[in-house]
Amino acid sequence: MDKKHTRYMLQVFDQAPRALHFNSTNTNKGIISAGSARTLSECGFSEYRQARVDKLRELYEKHKPEIKKTWKLPKGETDGRKAIVEEEIIGEDISPFDLPDFEEQMPNWEDYVDKYGA
Repeated sequence: MDKKHTRYMLQVFDQAPRALHFNSTNTNKGIISAGSARTLSECGFSEYRQARVDKLRELYEKHKPEIKKTWKLPKGETDGRKAIVEEEIIGEDISPFDLPDFEEQMPNWEDYVDKYGA
């Protein structure tokens, strides 16, 4: 008489994995193909992320607006250390994320990331 309760009790005292005691419908669970990446760091995700950072840095430098700084003293002050800096953006301030071809300029993830856990 093999009952679920008996199998559970045997599993508690056994060193084998729990999946061996129960009929599992997914027998290949936890098995990874040979040569595939097991973690995000192995699959090249960090290189892809670094390539995106480098490209964003380049785009921000390319679309950096011109800024005019003026120093103004508060009323009644003569001490220059208390001056307030006011920045005025000259021209158009464009974010790289607002560019119409932003995704085309960014690196393609398929060039960096290998097959992950398949």
